[in-house]
Amino acid sequence: MNFAPIAPRDVVTQINKTYSELPYKASVDEPLADARSTSFLIKYGSVDVSVMMIDQRLPRETYSEVLALNQMWPQANEAFERHTTHYIVAALKDTNSHSTAIDAALAVTCISLVLADMRSALGFLFTEAKTVLPINVIRSATIDIPTTKRLPAEVWSQSLLFGNDRGKIGVSTIGLAPFIGRELELAPCFANPTEAVQIANAIIHYLLMKGPIIKNAEELKLHNGLTFRASFVDKGLRGEMPMLLMEAL
Repeated sequence: MNFAPIAPRDVVTQINKTYSELPYKASVDEPLADARSTSFLIKYGSVDVSVMMIDQRLPRETYSEVLALNQMWPQANEAFERHTTHYIVAALKDTNSHSTAIDAALAVTCISLVLADMRSALGFLFTEAKTVLPINVIRSATIDIPTTKRLPAEVWSQSLLFGNDRGKIGVSTIGLAPFIGRELELAPCFANPTEAVQIANAIIHYLLMKGPIIKNAEELKLHNGLTFRASFVDKGLRGEMPMLLMEAL
């Protein structure tokens, strides 16, 4: 990644060009807009986003767990060995509601992608979801946001498979809590891991779009004919945190 200081106005111009169809505009305080810097603030819509460029490698302890969970980027270990500098992009906004969490996640994702292109980044590490992804995956997941409004669930969260002693497969998420207040867990009921992930992804997309509208003890029939009962639990079968637990009936 190129560490050279950058003018915030150049970043803002590229953001507004790349995401011209989104109902947000990026801006920066005029007195600082053209000063080349390694640390600055960008406002994207209603969200203030901090950008910090750090001319050193990430400490290994900040990404060792992420690499252990990594399922989507076979070259991630090589990329981390190669990297020499990093950016920290963070939303400075209270995200205690679904809508503010979506705004903040969109702002961070869009700004990060533009910076990645401008500075030839190797990849992304998303701290909430504990995911590490290459640039092309992030771009593919976000390219349709302006036209389809499809949110990049596979970027903002990840689904981990686990099993029970009867050979059935369940799914537990990481990264969904900022959007709905808890993680999602599908109790083991699947024989096929592909089906388990597909159903989990469908529910994740639904929750990202609609917010935390599934109620405790509610029964939901999915398009594949399966019916689940939702429960709010303090911790799940796998995750040690508040969960939206969904059990097949």
